[in-house]
Amino acid sequence: MRAMDGAQETYWRTYYADVHRGDAAWLDYSNERVQAQTFALALEAAGPVAERPCLDAGCGRGHFARALLALGASRVTAVDIAEATITALRRDVPAVDWRAGSAADAAVYDGVEPCALVFTIEVLQYVPLEATLRLLWERVAPRGRLVGVVPNRDCPIVAKAIAKFDTHYDPPTGSRLAAALDSLPGRAWWALRGMSFQADQRVAPYAASEPSTRTDWNPPPNRFLLVAERT
Repeated sequence: MRAMDGAQETYWRTYYADVHRGDAAWLDYSNERVQAQTFALALEAAGPVAERPCLDAGCGRGHFARALLALGASRVTAVDIAEATITALRRDVPAVDWRAGSAADAAVYDGVEPCALVFTIEVLQYVPLEATLRLLWERVAPRGRLVGVVPNRDCPIVAKAIAKFDTHYDPPTGSRLAAALDSLPGRAWWALRGMSFQADQRVAPYAASEPSTRTDWNPPPNRFLLVAERT
């Protein structure tokens, strides 16, 4: 496992500070429809949100965290590395516990009680995968769920981002992600769904596979949606 160093964290702090200064609400997604369907698939995997405490690790501009609040979550904690955005969100949406820091830093979760739902959407490619999954898993309450979305290293489109960002960007293969989920202690079950861009995207950008624990994905999907439930 490759550990995250200070240079890598500094790289992404600088990169996302620039991205957040832009106008696009969907940050570095392809477009707002890709972001919207990604959020929808994550909510589908999570199940009911109302009256459940939630953690959004890597909240970006805060749209998903605010959706959790609107859906009736009893408590929402949201973490992101873009400090200026978090400062603004604290002012504009005080009902959410906004925290500035890396999703891979245990200290940023100090005082956060275990949550029924823990989300990590488009984050795991920037941090040490196994260590961050374990860290977030520790925040999942009994019978709660960890839900995430991450690019697939074996996808040719993702390979372009790997070439662009070099060692700073480390999306997992399906087999690596499956092994990481399988190693989580106290899990009741886990599953992956492949998210593949459709030729006709007029209704939805992605076609999502059935949930599976398989490790051989052919053809390779663009992204994986992961879900794991605690006993």
